[in-house]
Amino acid sequence: KVQHELANRGIAAGLLRNSDIAITLDQRAISANAARPAIYVALHAANSGTGVHVFTSLLPAESVSSRDFLPWETAQTAYLDLSGAVAGSVSAELETRKLPNATLAAPLRPMNNIAAPAIAIEIASPSNDVNDIASAAYLDQVAQSIAAGIAAVRGKIPEVRP
Repeated sequence: KVQHELANRGIAAGLLRNSDIAITLDQRAISANAARPAIYVALHAANSGTGVHVFTSLLPAESVSSRDFLPWETAQTAYLDLSGAVAGSVSAELETRKLPNATLAAPLRPMNNIAAPAIAIEIASPSNDVNDIASAAYLDQVAQSIAAGIAAVRGKIPEVRP
């Protein structure tokens, strides 16, 4: 749904996987970095909690350029500001649609290893009933929010990375 919503906004999106196959965290980061994406978005379904949680990396801010050599464990450091802008924009779109959400920083892999603006989105049920996560209307609104949030910051994100 997110890929379709992005395409509707003229934004190409590739998938690391489109089924429930196992890919290690390192394989995800290697594949993502090799693709040189403008933005990396990890999507996960949650069976606990409610609403949508938008995560950015919890790395200490450092003065690092994306043109520098980026150490594997902290490659995301050079992109923290842009990642925060993407997360804030997606969160604002979720708010516009009155979807419960929170924006948080967390030490998540493979995000710390991604050399591009990166966010992780955890989608839980909108209510206390876990079965509500399968609601087509809810998932459509979440996908629209994610795509609209990315589209809103598109001009701030370089399309071609060094």
